[in-house]
Amino acid sequence: VKFQFNAQHDCHSGECVLSGCPFQHQEREVTEHTVPVLVHAGDAHFIINLHALHNASILREILPHHLTA
Repeated sequence: VKFQFNAQHDCHSGECVLSGCPFQHQEREVTEHTVPVLVHAGDAHFIINLHALHNASILREILPHHLTA
């Protein structure tokens, strides 16, 4: 293992949608307000923010060029 990094799911490429709206609870009571729930799709798409990493140069060496350009 050369380093660790954090990858975030790419909702834009995965076309994730807000669906399902369970009712919100307040002090153990169900209210009339709903809370949108994000449903992820396309689990093959991820984002790595290279500008936020202290080891971005190492990561650029390992990843294919078309993924870091």
